[in-house]
Amino acid sequence: KLSVPRVLGLAVAQINFFIITIVASKLASGSLSVFNLANDLQSVPIGLFGISLATAAFPAFSQFVARNDQEGLRNSIVSTTRLILFLTIPFAILLLLLRAQIVRVLLGWGEFDWADTIDTADTLAFFSLSLFAQGLLPLLARGLYALKDTVSPLMAGLMGVLVNLVLALLLKDSFGIAGLALAFSAAAIVNVTVLWLILRTRLGSLNEPIVIMALFKISGAAMAMALVIQAVKYTIAPLVNMQTG
Repeated sequence: KLSVPRVLGLAVAQINFFIITIVASKLASGSLSVFNLANDLQSVPIGLFGISLATAAFPAFSQFVARNDQEGLRNSIVSTTRLILFLTIPFAILLLLLRAQIVRVLLGWGEFDWADTIDTADTLAFFSLSLFAQGLLPLLARGLYALKDTVSPLMAGLMGVLVNLVLALLLKDSFGIAGLALAFSAAAIVNVTVLWLILRTRLGSLNEPIVIMALFKISGAAMAMALVIQAVKYTIAPLVNMQTG
């Protein structure tokens, strides 16, 4: 009974990309390739931080539930949430500010010209807006799995699919392929918000003041990092020709 919604939940992510594929096929040639390349780049921190930490925390979640230790489960979820935010928010700032440089260094060879770099970088920028949400999704879903609730993540995922579909259709003409990344990011944020609210209802609280304070400190440090990055970038920019392979 628990496995069926979980299997369907795994399919939800593929439905999102299926929607993106259909909509992107109506855009300019190469749009889907740009989307996939940007998605591959933004998936690195999600795999390194979000999925790995959620996977490592899941056995502890299950032990707390088995002992009926709701406070322990809550504290474990909150501490892991803070750690994921600590790792993903600075990475998102890094991707946002150095997106063109990152894309050019990793992909700028062969027939991949400057126009392709700009398209991929713009798409990566919109992906970076939801990096924190994508990082938290595996954690919050596993918190519910530990509580033997596999239906709620499925329902939240379906809500995200609906948001992704509507926004993709609305944004594709104005923003092109980057609009599909924006729709994907909005869907991820909606998904993680719904999961947070459901988990909060189940546990009574998720120590939001602690999370908000941590978010405030992390964001402040990330903004300081952003100022340094911008200063260094504009100092070095005249010395580097970004449009060469």
